[in-house]
Amino acid sequence: MVSKILKLVLVLILANCGSSELSPQVIEQPFINFVSPNPASLGDTVEIHGFGFSPAAPTNIIILGDTALVAASFNFSTTPTSQDLETLGLVIPPDFTPGTYALTLVVEDEISNTISLTISP
Repeated sequence: MVSKILKLVLVLILANCGSSELSPQVIEQPFINFVSPNPASLGDTVEIHGFGFSPAAPTNIIILGDTALVAASFNFSTTPTSQDLETLGLVIPPDFTPGTYALTLVVEDEISNTISLTISP
């Protein structure tokens, strides 16, 4: 009787191997390595370099100071390193107030580190 139960358990385990329902999803915390150019001017497109970004650009929410902005583009880095795998494009709004701001990225409820970005007129 015990061997029949063990066989049943083994069959159930093997039957669920490869099932996407049982596979855990790993969400990596985004990391910003650097931004370029820094300082940036109003209307510039700033590249945010790092990893853990979403390939769907609009799902990357960039917090610049107290303002939430949406990434304009996503690309893989042309010269990847361990801390620079992906880039996001951020267009600085032409009516943004010049100054130095904390920049943070939110991807699927995961919050990145914070870096500084200076915006000049």
